[in-house]
Parts: sequence; C-alpha cells; structure tokens
Amino acid sequence: MSTIWLPGSDALRPLPKGKTLAAYFTETFLPAATERRLSRDRIGELHQAVHRWNWWCSEECQPKDRTDRPVLADMTPPRLTEFKKAALGAKLPGRDGKSRPVSPRSLNKTLQALEQILSAAVEDGTLDDTRSIMRIRKVEQPAQIGKLVLSDAQLGRIMEAASAATWPHRTPGGKPIDAPEFWQAAIAMFATYGMRTQDLTRYDRKMLPIRWGGVFPPGLSPADDGALESAHGWLCWVPNKTRNRKVFAMTLPLTECTAYWLTRWRSSCGKVADGDPLFEMPCAKDSFYEQWAKIVETAEVRPKPKVTFDADGNIQKQQRQYKIKHLRCTAGTRADEHGATLGYDSIGRWVTGHVSNDVFHRHYRSQEKPILRTLESLPMPEDFVPTGTGLRVYAG
Repeated sequence: MSTIWLPGSDALRPLPKGKTLAAYFTETFLPAATERRLSRDRIGELHQAVHRWNWWCSEECQPKDRTDRPVLADMTPPRLTEFKKAALGAKLPGRDGKSRPVSPRSLNKTLQALEQILSAAVEDGTLDDTRSIMRIRKVEQPAQIGKLVLSDAQLGRIMEAASAATWPHRTPGGKPIDAPEFWQAAIAMFATYGMRTQDLTRYDRKMLPIRWGGVFPPGLSPADDGALESAHGWLCWVPNKTRNRKVFAMTLPLTECTAYWLTRWRSSCGKVADGDPLFEMPCAKDSFYEQWAKIVETAEVRPKPKVTFDADGNIQKQQRQYKIKHLRCTAGTRADEHGATLGYDSIGRWVTGHVSNDVFHRHYRSQEKPILRTLESLPMPEDFVPTGTGLRVYAG
C-alpha cells in the first residue's frame, strides 16, 4: 500500500487502493446497464453524474484531504454532502464543454444516479457488503409546472404568429429554409400527433429525427400488422426514447391538415431524399427555443397563473409560459376528447406514444381503427387551414 504526506503532519498516511468512480462506471457498470437496455436518457444522466463528480474532485478537493482523486470507497455521506453543497448553483462544465448553473432538479438527478452506481458496486462486491445502501438527502426543488393544454383559439393565434418566424435560415448543408413554412408545418404536426420535440425537430446530433422516408402515400398501412387504409398517407418513426429497447415504429395516419402542411413544406424544401430529416435544421438548441418564445410572445398567449397557498394559507400566484412540449399535452388531450365522442377511451396515449413501443406493437391491430377514425375526423383550429385551399376545418 502506497502512502501520502499530509501538510502540517510528520506522518505518512496509507493511501487506499481501488477503482475510481469513473473506472468502475466505464468498466463494470455501463456494460451491465447496456445489457439491461437501460434507457438512453438514464444512461445520459449517469454519465453526467460521473462527469460532475470528477469535476468536483479535481476542482474542489483540497490537498489537506487527499492528493489524488478519491476512489469508490471514499464516496461517503460526508464527502457526498460536500459535493452537493458545492455543486448546487455552480456553473459546472457539461460533457459538451459548456458551463451551466446546476439547478436543484438536475442536482437531485445526479445524486440519484450516484446512489444507483454505489448500490451496484455493493451488490457486485466491488465495495464491501458491510456498507449499507446509501441514501443521500436531496435538495429542495421548486414545484414543477404541470401539464398545460392550449385551446383551439390559442393554437390558431400561434399558427398565425408563426407566419412571421425568421429562424432557421439554412440547413447544416447550406440549403435555404423558409422559416414560416417550417414552423407552421411543425406546429401542425406537434398539435396533431404530440411527438416528443426532438423526434420531429432535432437540435442534438445524438438524436435520430423522423425522415422523409417515413412518410408513406395514401393506401394500406405500412405497419406489419396494419390492415386499414388512410386517404392521406401515413407517418412512421421510432421514438428516440424507446429506440434502445424496441424498434417497432409508431405508425399514424396523416390527416387532411397534416398532409396539406407537409405538402407545402416539402415544396419549399426543393429536392429531398428519403434519408433527409423531415424538418432539417441547425443543431442550435438556444436559437430553436428563442424562436418558439418569439412566436408565443407575438401570439399573445399565456396560461393562467398557477395558484398555490403558503403555510399560512396565503394565495401565491406563479406566472407560467407555454413551452413547445405543451403541444404534446395538447395533442393527447384533443385526441382523448374527440375519441370519446366516437366511443373510444384514452386514445390520446396511443396517438402521442405515451405507451411503450412494445405495448404499441402488441396491441396495434386492436387500436388501429380507433387511431385512424379519431385522427381522420379530428377537428382542427380554423387558422390551421388557410382559406381558399379547398380543405375543411373539420375532417369529419
């Protein structure tokens, strides 16, 4: 066993040997997690936790504590508490190299990830089994803003405001982009199907977007178990969230409205190939959300303040804003409400993909007719279908 010298001391203290967190994570934990098909999102959170711990060790550990990076055995509750205090609110560099303040919610995810890794190390014998499963006290975090649903009138104003969009300008390959057409078509898709944001509009290169090859012409469903025909075509894709576990594609019918906007959007794109992203844009997250915020501001739509009560019973009002992810909640609710008028229960979760891919696959045949009938007759806001197109506001 090697030794280290402690400043202010004439003694040498033994330096324990053992794997660092990063080494254990890379060599042991990650292969097992991949074999268990842990979701990509969760693996990303685990990677971030290890990255943050390594950063804290290199930046915050003082020589009086250690002269090397702490190993797994050194990850004790007192040291993790020090990490928690130092990390909260600090601008930590992420794996992409950019520094961002660590929010309470993000820090709690990191602490949960560290718990999971340490628990696995105890279970597989890397750490002494006399150590109990560690639980780290989480930091208090603000209540999350709940799901919000936009009214048809609000959706109409957002669609109208999108006609003044100025971003994006060009694709990564240099092709010009008609920003109003991009946003109006994307909003029609989000409000109808409620797909997750980066399934349709990717700003992270690690995500796989819906591609033009996933748009099928009118006729028989391309799904393996598909038995019905759509008058407007079909849209197929595998959600990023479930891609690592199941690869059965979501297969949904195009509506009169979405087929109209996709046709307009494709015309503005010029020549496209099957492998091209359906909504190709620069991988610029900040610009994407800034443009969405401008559209919402121009549309002058805002949800009601969230009313809460403090410990003394006093009313508190929390201001809120519509996020693009709220179009997912909206699409699910609109499908639920319209499906109920046709005698179908909770059809929105099938349309938006809230059920897992394997469930969607196993039950697709029995849900195909409810999905098709609900979407083909789904009422759309008046501003979603410009006058003079010959299209009806209501497809039913």
